[in-house]
Amino acid sequence: MSKPSRSLFPWVMCGLAAVFYCYEYLLRVAPGVMLPQLMQSFHLSAASLGVLSSFYYYAYVPMQLPVGMMIDRFGPRRILTVAVLTCALGALIFSLTSNFWIAALGRFLVGFGSAFAFVGVLKLATIWLPANRFAFIAGLATTLGMVGAISGELILSRLVVDVGWEKTVVYSSVCGFLLLPLMWWIIKDTKPGQENAVEPAPVNSSHFWQEIWQVVSHPQIWLVGLIGGLLFLPLSVFAELWGNEYLKSIYSMDVKQATYGTSLVFAGWAVGGPIAGACSDAIRSRKLPLLVGALLSSIVLSVLMLGEGFSQTTAYACLFLTGFLGGVQVIVFAVGRENCPIHLSGTATATVNFLITMVGALLQPLAGTIIDLTWTGEHAYGHHVYGPESYRLAMLMVPAGIILAFILILFLRETHCEQQ
Repeated sequence: MSKPSRSLFPWVMCGLAAVFYCYEYLLRVAPGVMLPQLMQSFHLSAASLGVLSSFYYYAYVPMQLPVGMMIDRFGPRRILTVAVLTCALGALIFSLTSNFWIAALGRFLVGFGSAFAFVGVLKLATIWLPANRFAFIAGLATTLGMVGAISGELILSRLVVDVGWEKTVVYSSVCGFLLLPLMWWIIKDTKPGQENAVEPAPVNSSHFWQEIWQVVSHPQIWLVGLIGGLLFLPLSVFAELWGNEYLKSIYSMDVKQATYGTSLVFAGWAVGGPIAGACSDAIRSRKLPLLVGALLSSIVLSVLMLGEGFSQTTAYACLFLTGFLGGVQVIVFAVGRENCPIHLSGTATATVNFLITMVGALLQPLAGTIIDLTWTGEHAYGHHVYGPESYRLAMLMVPAGIILAFILILFLRETHCEQQ
């Protein structure tokens, strides 16, 4: 292998793993672009639909801790290959049933496989790429995740109209099966000369659990995970699931306009994540960018949620800014990594991701419950019709969560981009 290609290969591997993250994000947001169709096919209320969507998180969240341990111990190649297969199978199952519980199983499998994606990218980055670019790399990985989300919003929404939701999900499953062999052939666990570094070693159970406890008992890990979960609410609660219906109800947008609006949140996040990571690395501060991003994001979200009579252009601008400012959230992964020993980077990253996604898993169905509780009794075509105030009241949890995150960041310890 030539020197240029050798220097490029780590980026190719990390890029391929990030493509998996992109793919799993497409599957994650898919229910958000087919809400009316799913409600009709499965005869669901808003609360029930929130539960069905959250089956993704019911697998994703508890898997985060073992994911970190498994990737640290067995390496990313085998783990990520099986994870892609699980996602593709889950999507296929979801598409082939009209039974709620079988669909929930499919959604659960998608969440199970997806649990490995982001942590796998960061583990490969830790193995193959410079340590001083970690926050930037986390931002780039997030960008590809947002590309998957935008694809889900724009491409899947068009397919749902053209061929129906079932065939749309089948097509997304096929994409996973095509990605599967590339993961096995291209990803390598170690650098040349270290081929046996990730072979499973005899486990000293006492030492193993002491190291795990070192991560999960660290107060800063829990604090940064909670902060990350609250900063992620514009995506997990709004853009991923309820945003389209909110924009249609509050701003009288049609399906195409609302889909474009929520895709702007993901686009802003895709741009803002790498910029926030690079700025944090450059100024050698984690805390300052988080504070500034949370403050400005809470202002923009409050304007978006509480304002009246905005033009579509103004709403679009607020949606993009919401994503752009929210991109600072990627910095929390660097903070988590810097608060633990480097050999436990996978576990530290997974623990932070566990806490982030747990917040989303709890608040997605809570939003649906609030919408149901404020329902006025209106029906159309056999399913509930929810008014603007129902969506507004539920979505106010998003700026409220960002404000709480700002307060918690004040108690976060500054690492100055160095291993503590």
